Amino acid sequence: METELWTQFDRIVVFDTETTGIDFGRDEIIELGAAAYTAAGEAEHMDLLIQLTPGRTLPPFITRLTGITPEQLEREGVEKVAACEDFCALLGTGERTLLAAYNAQFDLNFLYHFLRPFGRVAALRAAISSLVGQLRRFAPPLPS
Repeated sequence: METELWTQFDRIVVFDTETTGIDFGRDEIIELGAAAYTAAGEAEHMDLLIQLTPGRTLPPFITRLTGITPEQLEREGVEKVAACEDFCALLGTGERTLLAAYNAQFDLNFLYHFLRPFGRVAALRAAISSLVGQLRRFAPPLPS
């Protein structure tokens, strides 16, 4: 995969979430999909349904919107800790990693709150720091 991006990044991780709502402090990720690419092509991918916290229910609106049912989450969903570890492994070290998502701010807020209870926010921060550092190199200086 020839492109100038590979001079700045070693890994590109494209990701998406499905959630129980829009409040990242209250709602939960129910599906986490991601694919990691290197200059050679797709390196790895994941697409996991994630079990709800005991006592939580999936709103009917979310089932209509996403097609994900409570039964699927019970039958196919993995525990949050397993999804957390899989996602962090896919991120790699986070250094020189470009994160890409359609609605990145939404997904990043949910990922932060998802990773925090497991002490894994540093993996996300490393990738974000790498991206911000690269953007600073290309952005024009702000007026004083």
